[in-house]
This record gives sequence, C-alpha cells and structure tokens, in this order.
Amino acid sequence: MKAPSLKAPIGANVATIVALSIFCHISQKMLTSTLKTLEADGYVNRKVYAEVPPRVEYSLTTRSETLIPIMNSLIEWAGDNMAMILKDRQQKAV
Repeated sequence: MKAPSLKAPIGANVATIVALSIFCHISQKMLTSTLKTLEADGYVNRKVYAEVPPRVEYSLTTRSETLIPIMNSLIEWAGDNMAMILKDRQQKAV
C-alpha cells in the first residue's frame, strides 16, 4: 500500500488556520491550542496580517522542516504495515 507523503494543505509550507482545521479534521479551538504550543516550542512560525477580517498564517521553521523526511518514513512504514495492523486489531476485538 502506497502511503501519502506529508504536504502542507496550501502553498509552500504555509497554511491558514481554517485550511488546517479542515485538513486535519479537528476543531479550531483544539488546533489553535496546538499551534500555540508548536509556536512556543519553535516548530512553527506565526505571521499576523493587519486585515479585515484578521488573517494569521503558520509556516514550518527550519528546524521542523528537518522532521519531514522522518515523518514521511513513518507514514510509509504505516502504509506498508496497515493490513497487518488492521488484522491484529480485528483479532484483539474478538
């Protein structure tokens, strides 16, 4: 099974909070909380635009971009092993 690679929802590693909440299937409140933590830890940059309505964009920091190949390897591993993982889950559920 071919697993998808990590890609930003819009643009070159830049996304709005609305696009991210749609892409990640989580509430804006939870996403906002997570992004604040990621920003504090130095994984994402936050840029606020003085517009009406207000607009905020997030982008990966140089440090977090180094994680992309590692995450892609994990995604590939999960894709390669998904059939067995699902089989194991079914056996445990019985």
